[in-house]
Amino acid sequence: MNHVLFSTIFNIGVVLFISLILIRKNYYVRGLKIFIFLFIIGQVLGYGLGVDILKSVIPSSSNPKSGVSYQIITSTILPLLLAFIAKDILNQREELKYSFFIKMMLLTLILIGLLQLMELPKVLDYILLVLAILLGSVGFLKKFKSSDD
Repeated sequence: MNHVLFSTIFNIGVVLFISLILIRKNYYVRGLKIFIFLFIIGQVLGYGLGVDILKSVIPSSSNPKSGVSYQIITSTILPLLLAFIAKDILNQREELKYSFFIKMMLLTLILIGLLQLMELPKVLDYILLVLAILLGSVGFLKKFKSSDD
């Protein structure tokens, strides 16, 4: 159990440390500030309310050597995508060319939140989460492709 606690504190600390260094070097300051906020909220919800999908580190029986599993996609990459989406929406001056994918991602995340109120298999949550991440990734690819034009 101590290994899980140490890994959790270390993982959260490293993510926040790297984010603060990037902010200090003036890289994506507004997006990273939103990310830090979303990341901390996600960890509080994950560990405070027991929502395993938001936790950065969970105990693992499949990895007996270390005893932990790192959930980088759901605990770090998802809040990072959401942060940069929020930054773009807040700075929106013109119609976003990738807004369809972003709106679908947000709707999928809302659906995941609503499904938490029902007793459904966890696999449905994971499938919808993968769909949300794919939609967000396609949206960002379209964003960077349209910014090259």
